[in-house]
Amino acid sequence: MTREVSRTTFRERYHILLQHLHKKIKSGEWPPDTYIPAENDLAQQFQLSRPSVRKALSELAEAGLIRTLHGKGSLVNDPEQRPATLHLSWYTPSYEYEAVSRLIDRFNRTQTRIRVEMIPTPNGALKASARDGFRIGHTQPDLIGISNTSFFQFTGEEPDNWFRPLQLESARELYAPCLRAFTVNEKLLAAPLTFTPIMLVYNKSMFDHAGLAYPDASWTWDELLAAASSLTRHEGDHVEQYGFSLSSSYNRWPLFVLQNGGVFRRGDKLLPDEPATKEALQFAVDLMYKHKVSPIFSTDNFRLGEMLFLREKVAMILTSYLFLEEFRDIEFDWDLVRFPGRVADTGYSLATGIGISSHCEQVEEATEVIEYLLSEEAQRFLKQHGCSVPSRKTVAEDRSAPHHPKAGPGYYMFESIKDKAQTVIDFGLTSLQFNALNRELGLVWANVASLDEVWGTLRTKWAEEP
Repeated sequence: MTREVSRTTFRERYHILLQHLHKKIKSGEWPPDTYIPAENDLAQQFQLSRPSVRKALSELAEAGLIRTLHGKGSLVNDPEQRPATLHLSWYTPSYEYEAVSRLIDRFNRTQTRIRVEMIPTPNGALKASARDGFRIGHTQPDLIGISNTSFFQFTGEEPDNWFRPLQLESARELYAPCLRAFTVNEKLLAAPLTFTPIMLVYNKSMFDHAGLAYPDASWTWDELLAAASSLTRHEGDHVEQYGFSLSSSYNRWPLFVLQNGGVFRRGDKLLPDEPATKEALQFAVDLMYKHKVSPIFSTDNFRLGEMLFLREKVAMILTSYLFLEEFRDIEFDWDLVRFPGRVADTGYSLATGIGISSHCEQVEEATEVIEYLLSEEAQRFLKQHGCSVPSRKTVAEDRSAPHHPKAGPGYYMFESIKDKAQTVIDFGLTSLQFNALNRELGLVWANVASLDEVWGTLRTKWAEEP
């Protein structure tokens, strides 16, 4: 053992020690109430410092595998009295992290069989860790909190490599679009906890000052443009205020297409010559370059519209329910409405879910955690402490269950699209195809390529692929 260990790095030696300890305890080779080897012996065997060995033992103690007696050593705990420890990786930044963390604390206080530890994981690290089974540092999480857009990217090729299929008793209580957002090949791979529709948010004070009627879901795009034109103020070459702000984010621009009845796929044909699709995207471009009621597309700042709105430099933006939490310090009146368009009952939404890692060995316990987060109690808590909408229908639509005050009086506007909202997984494109479309549209937003050119480029590219 020592000869093999000597050829490894510190991180590898530390991981080998943890594996060794876990194997001895879980196999029963070290039965309950047995003293494990002394720190000095383990340090010498695995060529680690005593503080490193102590850290490893601390991890075992936190997992309930051992207990330490001061001055005597560490004893193996009885597995029947030992709670199952699950690690939950949650992506950050996330508006929902704090609320979910508080729910997990509640769960841990009321449970004796299961203990959940949350691991805040930067989005970039989560994506990088996917290649290693979502391993975060020395920990391979059992549960993974994930946005539907990240899920779409991860599961594009071999979804079973990442998540275990779920069988949930509460699935019938959840909104269908939310379930679809995390379903691949008819397998539910993550449970939707919340969803956040994209809506038109407007500054009521600006409309009042201009003497204009507030936006309405029944508006035509001509009426939207007329209001945006009236609210745009130029002072020479300087723009004092814009009427609307377009976002080039793939979490925003698809709403134009959906509200106009456009599609990205029809049958086996990708990017069909659908007038409604190109008309919608061209309208978005014209808001910037032809009508000049929106700032010019910024390649490196997808949140430009939200920033301008908070600074009272734009009257209307498209944003998600989640971003409404940023409105806590604003002093002007605002409201939200379904983005107008030809299709009255559709919309675009984001969602947050939680899945069981394919490496998780305690599936029953992990499923119990998910069912708790989907329970009436937990869903009511998420509704009250965050601006997103619970995925559980009865809680989301229950007026007696208070919603977050920052979500405003228009919170229940989501009901107009709850059954027919779409997420990125509904577009009929693979993640690679959608990414390619999003990149090529960047040329359109920058006004250096036409939609016909983009369509032609992508069709040629996809036709040549096997």
